[in-house]
Amino acid sequence: MCYHVAMLLMASLFQITPCMVQTTKSDGNPYRASGWLGVITAGKLWTDFRDVDENEQSTVAERSNALILEIAKKLNIDTRGGFKPAQTKPAPPKPAKSKPSPAPAPILSVIFDVEAGAEYEIVKRDGPAHGQYLTSSSDKRNNGSYWVHTQPCNITDEGQRWQILNTNVGGKMGFKIKALCGENKGRMLVAHSNTRSNGDCRVLVHNTPHRETDETWLIKGSEQGGYAIVKSQDRHAGKTLIADVGRNDQTKWVDVSENSGAEAIWDIRIAGVFTPIEQAFPRPPRVS
Repeated sequence: MCYHVAMLLMASLFQITPCMVQTTKSDGNPYRASGWLGVITAGKLWTDFRDVDENEQSTVAERSNALILEIAKKLNIDTRGGFKPAQTKPAPPKPAKSKPSPAPAPILSVIFDVEAGAEYEIVKRDGPAHGQYLTSSSDKRNNGSYWVHTQPCNITDEGQRWQILNTNVGGKMGFKIKALCGENKGRMLVAHSNTRSNGDCRVLVHNTPHRETDETWLIKGSEQGGYAIVKSQDRHAGKTLIADVGRNDQTKWVDVSENSGAEAIWDIRIAGVFTPIEQAFPRPPRVS
């Protein structure tokens, strides 16, 4: 994508839906978007065409249809009656094999790609806390930790900026999520004890280094768009970050839960990449 075209699209408030086609750079190293392209595509869902053979027309059609559906979803276009996936000629029957074939790869391959040094905002996509920001500036739990909640946008950014770090704990890849501002700057997002009667666990930010397995998360792309943030190891592993219990009239507590519905989906975006409303009413400079 040309830099000037990208800037024009962003200035015109066009949606950008990335596709990954290139496998390696000219020097033979794995390709990864960097610089200005990395900034505007970081945290976005992208469609993976790297493993598609141009002669495999059915696979090309499947990925293309998935991409069209993703674009339609961003534009709020109802495709239930108007979109017809591309048709391909049926492949000739293959001879029987003694061993079953492996399961096909997902049509839409979605990966969260961390931008080094980026500051992120984590915003509730749906459910009771729709549009609210994950914040670390909450109520004190003890001298080493504070609770976490969601709240409407705070123009000072107090507690709303996070760093997402790649990590490898016990040979398992994952992410750590660190608070970047406010009184809990430098503390990690964790879930360990504080289990509620329904089995959910209240989330907090804690001094680090803590138990590394309690600090480790997975960030999975959702079919509905956005991301599910999942506890990956140790206590409450497999439970997903949600915000549905009222803290007061305007804010919600954040828990991990077995719930995998709308309450579990979040948008993760580079801090400072504003929505149209935020562009019309920009925030004042943040005071560190």
